Amino acid sequence: MERAGSRDALFPHAAASSTPSADYTYPCLTIASKYRHGCFQFLSLYQLRPFNAAGITSTSTPTRRAKKIQICESLGNVDRASCFEGMGLTATLNTSAHQTNGESLCKTLSRPSDREACTLGIVPPLLFFNSENALSYCSSVTEPERQKICFNAAFEWVDSFDETAAIIASCDARPMCATYYKEYGQIKKTIPDYRFGLYGQK
Repeated sequence: MERAGSRDALFPHAAASSTPSADYTYPCLTIASKYRHGCFQFLSLYQLRPFNAAGITSTSTPTRRAKKIQICESLGNVDRASCFEGMGLTATLNTSAHQTNGESLCKTLSRPSDREACTLGIVPPLLFFNSENALSYCSSVTEPERQKICFNAAFEWVDSFDETAAIIASCDARPMCATYYKEYGQIKKTIPDYRFGLYGQK
């Protein structure tokens, strides 16, 4: 995440005590738009205080998830997508089930674009654990457009790591992956940079 102006912007757990007790979007809507995508990746940490203040202390309650979805749905398109991406990231990081937990969240979302954004949150942590996990996850996504976005996001991240040879080797054993990777080589200059969200870098 790019620096949003202070140490607290990079370490939200340190700023949690100063988070307004009823503002579930703080501080992401108070900063410049170019920093918001990074901020929404950490929003769940800032939300600890308002949730605790409301007496919703368990991280796994349906009430808590429903509230987070409601908050994301109240935002404009770009912020909404970043918010759901952050939810996908958090759901994937916060369990040993990784992709299963994240995908179970994505499937509950009403709009295709919300599900696509949620998927973008799942891809990076799976890649960091093991690229095979990410490719396996993308292969399991059943919606064609969301699956395509999933693979393209994985390829973009891998390109940025300079690990292209490894992904090619992995795709060789996965016909679906190989097909998407061939297409990616033809379209990568025309698609959004999904490392910066569903709509790319702004």
